[in-house]
Amino acid sequence: MTEQRQRGERNTAARNSRDCGVRALSIAANIPYQQAFDLLAARGRVQSGRRGVTYWSDIEACLWKLGFKVRWQNGDGTLKTAGRNYPGGVWIFHTNDHFAACVDGTVYDIWANTARRVKDAYRII
Repeated sequence: MTEQRQRGERNTAARNSRDCGVRALSIAANIPYQQAFDLLAARGRVQSGRRGVTYWSDIEACLWKLGFKVRWQNGDGTLKTAGRNYPGGVWIFHTNDHFAACVDGTVYDIWANTARRVKDAYRII
């Protein structure tokens, strides 16, 4: 397991905010943050100053490129309850303007204990 997955936090060396999609891809695919950042940048991830924007379609394309398959299901609950609602496997959750990763029932995200509603849940296989 990578250090990123253990910590579930942003790469402070990158010094940019709104990198939740990069972090979610890094954790779910168990790859280094910089590799996830580069993959999404190659897909056209918008970086404007310190603010970045990542779209689900780009995360999904990177996962496919890395050899993963993705299965969608309707979101259930919040980031705080997501670990109980999705206890097994690897997931990426989409909330309003945010992505978070979950591995075997543990949400790895700086907002993990919040009431952000999970709109979409993507199982990574």
